[in-house]
Amino acid sequence: MAGDLQPYEDLHLVRKRLHVQIAEKIQDLIAAERLQPGDRLPPERELAETMDVSRPTVREALRLLEQWGLVAIRPGSGTRVVSLDTEPVAKSLQRFVQVKDCSFDDMMRVRELLEPEAAAEAAVHASSDEIEVLKQRLGALEEAFQSGDPAMLALTESQFHTSMANASGNPLLAALAVSIADILLTWTERTAALRFDKDSHDSHQAIVEAIANRDPDRARQACMFHMQLSRRARAAGMEGAAALSGAA
Repeated sequence: MAGDLQPYEDLHLVRKRLHVQIAEKIQDLIAAERLQPGDRLPPERELAETMDVSRPTVREALRLLEQWGLVAIRPGSGTRVVSLDTEPVAKSLQRFVQVKDCSFDDMMRVRELLEPEAAAEAAVHASSDEIEVLKQRLGALEEAFQSGDPAMLALTESQFHTSMANASGNPLLAALAVSIADILLTWTERTAALRFDKDSHDSHQAIVEAIANRDPDRARQACMFHMQLSRRARAAGMEGAAALSGAA
């Protein structure tokens, strides 16, 4: 059933780039929690009449909101507010990395700045459920390490760091850390450049133990050490990939 039209009656618009103004006003309603994930927006016709604009203008606004990751438009079922995740941040950051031609070292350096703090924050703020998820991720990493499959290892390693960042209790820190991890995963999948050794795997366990023991300093140190090993693992993978390419 369509939502209440009353909130939209108060959206006073200046007649300049109306679709952007409409999108921003609806974004404000979402930010103020007057619209919740799962809520369905009124049909285009009703919104257009309520805000005294054309239906094409409303349609453009809804498409813009969809690009921002705030709503999902489904033919036949309308437009619904969605739970905001890190995907829009990751996509935007990925475009920036590509356009600015950021290097592998640039990405790793940002990761080295963010993730140790995410680990420390997780040691303070992680719920028991989030710690359990980290332990499960650690088990998956063990299986991937034993399998020797680089693709599985890259995926499970990314999932581990995503769960750790999400456990930090800081949504902005998590969004940035997860976005960097996603970019590195995509890069690794394309280059097959990842070579983990036992030290790298053991460092994941040290991070989980520190978080589970609520020891932020040790979690930070364990993650800093892991970042050094991760850089080494990816550098070794790059050398291996280059050698294979040269031999082809």
